[in-house]
Amino acid sequence: MEIKTNTWHYWLASKIDSFDPKLNDDICSYRLAVIQGFILLILICGFLGFLWYAVSYAVLGLLFSIFYKIWLVDTIGDVILAFMGAVLLVLGFAFLQIWFEKISKNKKKEPGFIKTAYQSLRDKFCVKVTFVDANGEIVGKDE
Repeated sequence: MEIKTNTWHYWLASKIDSFDPKLNDDICSYRLAVIQGFILLILICGFLGFLWYAVSYAVLGLLFSIFYKIWLVDTIGDVILAFMGAVLLVLGFAFLQIWFEKISKNKKKEPGFIKTAYQSLRDKFCVKVTFVDANGEIVGKDE
């Protein structure tokens, strides 16, 4: 199975320090690196979301206390933050829909990463993978 280096799952796997294309040459170790990268991404996004919420909550509280001379963030601030979150959620779903429509036009004859990773987990086998860059050159092999 060939995996291109410009895919989302290769990007996730490459964020893990223990991932090395020379050593991770089967789908099982690659699947583990992708899962670890996904967990790392969730933790980072959770931290950044909390940080964004805390800073925007403090800024809104400061603005309302300046303009109205009282602390109104408990009600109005939550409504504004919920609205901003809903807008971001709608934009995210719109982006995902456009992305899925775009990738559905490019049907591959060979099964993709997710299908192969699931089949290898279900059937308990590990397919050898090679990592290919955008030019079609093999990545991570000693020459």
